[in-house]
Amino acid sequence: MRRLILAAALAFAAAGRARAQSPSADWRTLETVHFRVHYPAPFEASARHAAGELEAIRGRVAAFVGYAPPGRIEVVVSDPLADANGAAIPFLDRPEIVLWTTPPASESSIGDFGDWMELTAVHEAAHVAHLTPPYSGLLGLLSRLSPAPFGPLALGTPRWVIEGYATLVEGAVTDSGRPRSVFRAMVLRQLGIEGKLPEYSDLGASDSWLGGGVAYLVGSAYLEWLAARGGADALPRLWKTMASSGGSFEPAFRAVFGDSAETLYDRFRAETTARAIELEKRLGAEGIADGEVRLRLEGGTLALEVSPDGSRLLARRDPTRRESFLAIWPIAGSADEKPRWSLPRSDGFSASDPRWMPAGRSVLFAKRAPDADGVLRWDLHRWEYEAGRVQRITREADVADPDPAPAGSWAIAVRSRYGATALVRVELATGSVGEIPLTLPVAEAWPVWSHPRVSPDGRRIAALLHAGRRWRLVTLPSDGGPVTEIALDASPASAPTTAL
Repeated sequence: MRRLILAAALAFAAAGRARAQSPSADWRTLETVHFRVHYPAPFEASARHAAGELEAIRGRVAAFVGYAPPGRIEVVVSDPLADANGAAIPFLDRPEIVLWTTPPASESSIGDFGDWMELTAVHEAAHVAHLTPPYSGLLGLLSRLSPAPFGPLALGTPRWVIEGYATLVEGAVTDSGRPRSVFRAMVLRQLGIEGKLPEYSDLGASDSWLGGGVAYLVGSAYLEWLAARGGADALPRLWKTMASSGGSFEPAFRAVFGDSAETLYDRFRAETTARAIELEKRLGAEGIADGEVRLRLEGGTLALEVSPDGSRLLARRDPTRRESFLAIWPIAGSADEKPRWSLPRSDGFSASDPRWMPAGRSVLFAKRAPDADGVLRWDLHRWEYEAGRVQRITREADVADPDPAPAGSWAIAVRSRYGATALVRVELATGSVGEIPLTLPVAEAWPVWSHPRVSPDGRRIAALLHAGRRWRLVTLPSDGGPVTEIALDASPASAPTTAL
């Protein structure tokens, strides 16, 4: 656990040097009663957004967790990896939080949110409130004199509890996040159906494609199960017992719940598996079929798309937490997991958001790469898979999630900068990028766009828009104008089709 905290501290330090956020950047600070918010000048709007939410978030999190650190918390608003994430370092004397501004895509594990800044701030504030109760007596004094002063919970709590509890809090405080998402429900249900819910020893991190996500998804569900079993005050009692006993997790757990964490987890796993299998049987009896299995692939598979002539299948594959690549299979006559063509990671970064070009001879995709200052930026590329060539189309444009127009001369894409997203048109011959002017159907200061798709005639676009605290399916003219929402019974999560 100590190694985890120190590694997190190093990650925090590195974050401050990334994405136009070097020591020489124009750094500024906003102050509230309990927070100092530090940010580079281009992030001012996002920083003010955070500063306006943090005091209320602190109060709501403290009421739920049962503790709040007495001093000020240092907050950095930044975007070190062009990815949706955050971090917290629970120093006793100077707790620190990093809020990363890139919002998640609709179908990601954190794609269910009311406001992205709120969700990530609640999660990281939950870490600070949970992990900063101090030692008492002489140990408390000695810990504060340490160059890395951590409390008993920060040093003694397993990773699955640290991340699982912050995830539980994000759901309870925001009424969104992973605990309220179809993603977590889907993962738990499918793992249960397949009899593959992780062993207790794998809750902290798994070698499966879920990797560290197991702690957030399964860990939070197990903690909710424990709270339902032990009562609303069971988890706060566990934290107090740990703090008073010097941070030893297992004896405190037994004192509160009457058995070991591993034994009760086995019970949780059995009940979750039984519910999943029962649901599978009920849906089968109602006539819902899974379809014919053509390929059974281990790990994660994203962005499936059939080629324009119907002969090939494209996907992003994540077989394990350490491996990802683009894959193309011939559809006819093959059930081989190994693809005919594949594009592995290059320079440590994976291709994402693959889409067939109209002729079917190449694939448009997005990938992150560092600029001259080491800052990660999203750009578009084209993969000529039969020739084995990759061409970079844009440079430092911060664009991803592309879809080519029918003629193949331009593409619609999503640009994300400093916490704000926009739909843009990318000229594929030159790489030039222009924002599409839009009028939204609802007022929203921080709209989030995902999965734009161009219609077969090139005149309209379908997309997912996050506005008014939920995802919406919308259409709009490809050259801009009014955005029209298509009414649905529930919020959409996956990409729309293009048959408009």
